[in-house]
Amino acid sequence: GVLTIEDVTHPFCAPCVVDVKMGTQTWQPGCSDAYRTRKMAQDAACTTQALGFRFSGACLPGATFGHDFGWYATTDALMLNCWRALLACVPRARVLEVLATFAARVREVRDAVAGAEWSFIASSLLFVFEGAPGKWTEPAVVLVDFEHAERTPGTVDRGFLFGCDSLLRFFGLLQQEQQAAEHHEEK
Repeated sequence: GVLTIEDVTHPFCAPCVVDVKMGTQTWQPGCSDAYRTRKMAQDAACTTQALGFRFSGACLPGATFGHDFGWYATTDALMLNCWRALLACVPRARVLEVLATFAARVREVRDAVAGAEWSFIASSLLFVFEGAPGKWTEPAVVLVDFEHAERTPGTVDRGFLFGCDSLLRFFGLLQQEQQAAEHHEEK
């Protein structure tokens, strides 16, 4: 096997990085009962089971959000507010482009995972976008954290796929909202 390390923030002047833990389960088979019990309680208390993803942290120019950011955003309105806060540093004229890129990349990851007989327990998607005013770099979405990934012959990671579907739903809602705002401004 080959290990490749890449600085996904390199092309950005002021990188915004959002770490989203994917799937409906963050404990791996074979772990201790105590660890599994603790992780199951965490998964139930945050958005892991309800949405198939949770925020693990974010770093924006001038702000860092800890792992508890968005954990309890169990309604669509609260989750949309979390994404709005994270995208606040994107120039208004670029928000639709960022959301479209995020959605396209999540679809690509989803398609790859749907065809793979792997479990991606506790893996993350990193969403990286430009936070420097007046600068533009194509946003990136990268699948990371493979420590507990394992082959699962005959099955796919439905929890991961559910998380991708939830993200795509939220990106679609944010795109509609942004389009409506732009349409309203044109009048």
